[in-house]
Amino acid sequence: MGSNQDQARKRFEQSGSEAYSVNPEMSVQLTQSDHNQPITLFTDRTSVGPAVRCFLSPFDAMLDGLGLVPQELSVHFEIRPVRNVPPEAFLSSSGFQRPLSFHLAWLAHDYRLVTRENGCLTRMISAQGMRERVDGDQQSLHIDSDVWTIIDALHQEAGLFAWRETQKAVRQWINAPASARDSLERAFSLRDNPPLIQLAPNDAKQLALYDPEAARWHFVQRQMFA
Repeated sequence: MGSNQDQARKRFEQSGSEAYSVNPEMSVQLTQSDHNQPITLFTDRTSVGPAVRCFLSPFDAMLDGLGLVPQELSVHFEIRPVRNVPPEAFLSSSGFQRPLSFHLAWLAHDYRLVTRENGCLTRMISAQGMRERVDGDQQSLHIDSDVWTIIDALHQEAGLFAWRETQKAVRQWINAPASARDSLERAFSLRDNPPLIQLAPNDAKQLALYDPEAARWHFVQRQMFA
């Protein structure tokens, strides 16, 4: 294991969960079957219960969402930044912030993206349990610091050192559908070359991150972030 891997592992192992960070730019997937009904946020089944599915990059949210379309033909599907979602959508009946599920990377093996039986890509996530909300800051999600540590370590190990700047640029695509569509088409053409591989999630040995600006996938060893 090289020095870069040692540094990334050290950053990951030193992560803590006591400090919090807020991020109104995180994107979520939602459905709305009727304009007179409240929105419904997509969730993942996790060890802390149903957790709202969150994406740092709206691009990843779109890439994942396209896999949901064939399964949810009867609903209207959207991707929105947290700041554009009613705050109550993130609150439990007790007034706490609902559990969150953060997309970290896509599973891969032998430099091929891993799919489930239904053909959808397989995500690596980090789940966070319910958290207390701070009065007066209802438009932001409270995110544990270890989530940011893992995200940063993944991008650093993949050589994506300017990932924060890239994400800022990608978020502008929500206001430019044509740019987003072109980038998604490039990503889908790249994800199938080399061919996808159907594999049990536990057998996947790599993680993949997509750089929308360079239109290429980056792979890192999964064992560092297990």
